[in-house]
Order: sequence, then structure tokens, then C-alpha cells
Amino acid sequence: MVDVDTAAIVITAVAAIVVPLAFVGLVVIAAIAVRRGAVLGPVALRGIAFAGGLALGAMLVVAGEDLTLDLPFIGIGAAIAVNEWRLGRRASAGWLVVGLALPWTLLWGAYALALVASTHRDAGDAVRRFAIGALPLAIGLIVAGQAAGEASGPQAARARGFGVVARAIREPSRIGPFRLPELAAVIAWAAVGLGIAFLPIGDAAVRFVVATVVGSALASEAYLRAMAPASRAAMEAFSWLGEQGLAELRGLRAGRVPTAPGSARAWLRRHPAVPAEPGAIRSLRIEALLLAGQVDEARTAATDQPAGDTPEARYVRAADRQLVAWWTASPDAANGITVLQDAATAIAPVDGDARLRAEVSVAAAQVRDRATQLDASPIEVLAPLVAVRARLGARADGLLRRVLWRRLFAAFLAVSVVVELVGLATGLAGPVSGGAARRSVEPRAEVGWWAESRARGRAARDAAPDVRPGSGTRPSACRRGRCRPRRRRAAPGA
Repeated sequence: MVDVDTAAIVITAVAAIVVPLAFVGLVVIAAIAVRRGAVLGPVALRGIAFAGGLALGAMLVVAGEDLTLDLPFIGIGAAIAVNEWRLGRRASAGWLVVGLALPWTLLWGAYALALVASTHRDAGDAVRRFAIGALPLAIGLIVAGQAAGEASGPQAARARGFGVVARAIREPSRIGPFRLPELAAVIAWAAVGLGIAFLPIGDAAVRFVVATVVGSALASEAYLRAMAPASRAAMEAFSWLGEQGLAELRGLRAGRVPTAPGSARAWLRRHPAVPAEPGAIRSLRIEALLLAGQVDEARTAATDQPAGDTPEARYVRAADRQLVAWWTASPDAANGITVLQDAATAIAPVDGDARLRAEVSVAAAQVRDRATQLDASPIEVLAPLVAVRARLGARADGLLRRVLWRRLFAAFLAVSVVVELVGLATGLAGPVSGGAARRSVEPRAEVGWWAESRARGRAARDAAPDVRPGSGTRPSACRRGRCRPRRRRAAPGA
């Protein structure tokens, strides 16, 4: 008869390899189908969410009860589920949680049943672990069942804000709840971490530098190459517009562009309105007012602008008014786009930077408007930015590699260093530089303050005094690795 522990270890090891690979293969097939024009239905999208949760759950089971290994998988799954919930895709969030909890629940449920059938082993601990997984599994099933009839596409989220265009750009690269660029970057980063363990690099510091630098570079490259063509074209056009605007603001000493309500209010305090301020500063002021929640002040600032004596000034005035109208869901927002198009057409020369900036800005306004419509697909939403990308030509060529790649590399490098330091501190021997893989092929060596503390506790317990009749001592509880024998009280009159 096969031992229960041995069977559980074998099944877990096989699942940890097969399930993630199956999930990656499923995502690749779905991505190819989408790029060929196929539309994934609700069943397919929720199936991908379930498969992704299942892959994370399989890795969670392999991690066992080591909290430092469990937390990344639990955190990633929880973050994706919360994001799906916020975007209105509650069924996808429910199936993701079901997949995440299922491997743990099945493993400990089967283990508990096997122990119950045995007459000489206690199943209480296995039952408690089974309950830990059964609770989120039940919650996920309830949420998925109640949200079965809800919309599952990206159009379920219709919030208005400055992040609408960025979210719309990322949507074509999304397969279910997972975005292909992030998934490709994580796979590349993990592959370097596993492969570095088998390289003939003996020095730990050299291994650390090679793993972090190479892993961050390959992760950044994988991120860019995994972007959908529509997302790449739209991001190149939108990034070109952003770089042009930032360069103009730097020349005007406008300070750091606010990106949150708090920073917007701080910017407004540092930059009070003046009667004759440049159009770029005035537009930034209106955006800061909207971001700070001062909608009435933003509407007043946009309405009271002078008409302007140049085509560029008239276009800026029309763009500010259209932004406020869209932000407040005014019926004038759609008519404002027509006004924008007419104002952009009046800017000369046709191939000049000012004219192209106006055309890209019109396309961004159209994307904003389409992103808040229920019947718009991701490709339809991005069509204006994709079309205007051809007008930019060489101006936007290589922009993502010059700007975005560097930012991605810095972000991945910072994450790699933090994960490596946490691994060294907690005894994981540097997971980025192949610590996990090396432990699978080398004798286990506990490293780090956490592991050393546990080792000291075990050594203290092993060194506890031998208790014999008449020795005058009795065992005491070992606390924090220190066993302190206590003497018996002498009997009265002894």
C-alpha cells in the first residue's frame, strides 16, 4: 500500500509543474486566437481566470507552510481578484479565488480522509487545514454563481478619470484577468532565477548581480514584446504626446505634474492663478482642479479663458472645455470633439509638431469617450490612437524602448533587489539568484536570522537537562529557545 505522505508529495510535485505549464499554454492559445480576430466569450474568460488561480494554488501547495513562500502567491491572487472586482468582473474574481483555493482544499481533504481511515493517526490537524482552504473556495463559488449573468468584458468599468486612456491601451493585451506583458515579464524573471542556479558561478555576490541585472533586462524585454500590436501603436502615439507636453511644462518651470488628489492640491497651492499665464499652465491647472475634486472651479477656469488669437490657442481652449464636459458627463462632450477636430484642422503646417499634437490629442479624447461606452470593444476603443500613430511616422519610432524600457528595468531591478534581500533575511538563500532551485539539488542549509533563531531554539531544547528521580529538577516550558529548569520546593520539615 502506498504511503499517504509519499503519494501527497508526488502528486504535489507533478501538479506544480503540469498546472502552471498548462495555464501558460492556455493563455498563449487564447492570445493567438484574439490576435487573429476571435472574441473570447464569458465562459472562456472565466475559464482562464480559473486556470490562473489553479496555477497559483498549485504553487501555493508546493510552498507548504512557509509563510515567506506562501505570501507572494496569496498576494498576487488576492490583488488580481480585487482588481477584477473593482472593474465589475465579479464572476472572473470568484472563479480566480476558486482556482486558488482548490488545490490546497483537495490535498488536505484527501489527506484528512486517508488519516480518518487509519486507526493509528490523528486527522485533526489535516481537517483544520482543509477548513482553511474550504472557506475561500465556498466564497469564490458563491460569488461566481451570483455574478454568472453579469458582463465580463472590459466595458463593465465606466469610471471617468485620467487613467481611462491608459487602461484602454492595456485592454487588448489582456487575456481574462491577466495581462500578457506582466505575465511574460514574470515568466522571464522566474526563468532567470531558476537557470542561474545551474551556472558555474560560485561567488554569491556575482550570482546576485547577474541574476538581478539579467533578470530585470529580460523581464523588461518580454514585457514590450508581449504587448498586443494595437496596444503598442496606441501607447507609442499617447507616449509621444505625453513627452511633448512634459517637455513644454519643463520649459515653463511648472514643477512636478500631479498624479493624485493630494499632489494636485499641493500643486495648486504652489502655483496660484495669474491673469496671463501660458496655455499649457492653464490646462495643467484645470486638470489639477479636476483631480482635486474642484469641478466647479475647473469649469469656471475653462469657460473664462480668452478666445485666443492663434489656431493653437483656440485649440487649447476647446480641448480644456471638452475635457471638463467629458469629466462631468455633460451632453456637450460629444459636440466638443467635433469642435476639437475643426480647431486642429486650422493649425498649420499639416506635418508640424503643433498640428500632430492636436491630432493625437483629438484621438485621445475620442478614446476617452469610447472607453465609457458599453458597446465598445477594446480594439474599437483604441482605433483613433492606432490610426493617428501612422501620422507620427519616425517621430514615435523606438519611443517605448527609449522611455518605457528604462522605467520597466528600474522597477524590475528594484523588485529583484528587495526580494533577494528578503530571501536572504528569512533563510530562503536568495530566491532571485536561484536559491530555491539550488536547495532542490543541494543539501538544505538554513541561512538567515529567522532560520538561525529556529536552529538556536532546537539546540536549546536538545540541550535541556536530563531529569532523573532525586535530581531536584523538573522540566519547564522552553520559551524563545531558552529552557530554564526550576528546582522543586523542599518538603516542610525536610
